[in-house]
Amino acid sequence: NDAGPDFRTLRCSVARACATAGLWEDALDLLDEAHAEAVAQRPALSDHLTGLHRSLLSICAKEGDVRNALKVADRVEALAYRLEFGPNEEGHDRDDADAEPPSTVYAAVAMGPEEWKMVTIAASKTGDWKTCLTALQFLRPFLEAS
Repeated sequence: NDAGPDFRTLRCSVARACATAGLWEDALDLLDEAHAEAVAQRPALSDHLTGLHRSLLSICAKEGDVRNALKVADRVEALAYRLEFGPNEEGHDRDDADAEPPSTVYAAVAMGPEEWKMVTIAASKTGDWKTCLTALQFLRPFLEAS
């Protein structure tokens, strides 16, 4: 599956359109395909993937869709972990004892302050204060660093 840049762009556009239309199952399936490609090929991460993450989270924030915002966040963090550490020799994900400091690969796809802000906005629109407070803990390192 050698998806060229045009196909990646198209897939991202279709995923955004699906999310906008409320077809979240399809949008998340396309996101999973993009993530599988990134793990399999380990290309230089394109702006397409990061842009897709932000677009989906932005749609969730606008609509107050905390459930899908958390699904996207979970998938983004899982991708970042797999790109950073990959599977161990037995084919299972490594545990934290094997972990090394995050690299630029992890930083490029991991949830950053803008992404966590969008999760918080989605949660606040639905009155899900537990999720708001939970998301704030992920913003703390970014706030302390500034």
